Amino acid sequence: MARAKSLSGRRLKMPPTVMSNRRIAKPVRKITEEINALKLLSGQKEGEIKDLQAELATAYKEQTDLIEQVQQKAEKIDQLCEEDNMMKAETLGWKQNIDRLASKKDTARAQLSSIGHQLQSMKEESLAQAQKIEELEARLAAELAKATFEMKKLKADMEVAEHSKYHSRRENLEEIHARGFNLAVDIENAKVLKAEAKALVSFDDDDSGSTSGPESVGDSDDEDAAPKEN
Repeated sequence: MARAKSLSGRRLKMPPTVMSNRRIAKPVRKITEEINALKLLSGQKEGEIKDLQAELATAYKEQTDLIEQVQQKAEKIDQLCEEDNMMKAETLGWKQNIDRLASKKDTARAQLSSIGHQLQSMKEESLAQAQKIEELEARLAAELAKATFEMKKLKADMEVAEHSKYHSRRENLEEIHARGFNLAVDIENAKVLKAEAKALVSFDDDDSGSTSGPESVGDSDDEDAAPKEN
């Protein structure tokens, strides 16, 4: 306090120029302090602004990344929706195929049932035909046996008839041969008799006997020779 009083006393004793400078220096100092404070505040604000800019850049980057992620998710959602639509279309196609297959199955089952009935009917007809075939085969066997018997009998009768015919023909040939042999003997005898008769003819009628006798004898010889050739 004593020093302050001494200083104030000294100030009072200062010249007016100094006092004026001091009066000016105080506001200047205040302004300077304010400027420094403002600079400090500005530096702080610049730091804060830089921090805010960094935060803003970070937030912008995060927002950009978030927007990009949202876009990617939106694209993924669109892709999933498209895949879902495709799956729905495939499912609808599968369902239609299943319905078509079920319809075909029912149709095939009906056809199979119809075929089963047809097969049963054909089986019954086949059994009836088989029975009829057996009956026809039995009748055919009986007719064949009968025909075989008749053929054997006919063959035997034909053999007997052929044998009888051959035997009769042989007897006829033997009889004809015997008759022909006897006829030849008779012809020779007739020739001898005619020769003897010729020798006994009267020689008185030479002209008529010599001309007519040989011709008549020749004619008779030709007639007698004809059966021999047969």
